[in-house]
Amino acid sequence: MKIITIEAAAGIQLNNWINAMVDYLQRLNDISYDDLWQKAENRQKKILKNICYEY
Repeated sequence: MKIITIEAAAGIQLNNWINAMVDYLQRLNDISYDDLWQKAENRQKKILKNICYEY
């Protein structure tokens, strides 16, 4: 059985969280402004479609 201290476990979790944030920020860097604009437009269209469908 592997025994680690609470501090070591917290350090591992913090390291994992930092790595996940770095990956997320790198993915954001890879997205162009046009892609973000297109996604926003698509989201607006879906919302409007749902609103119109309800009435």
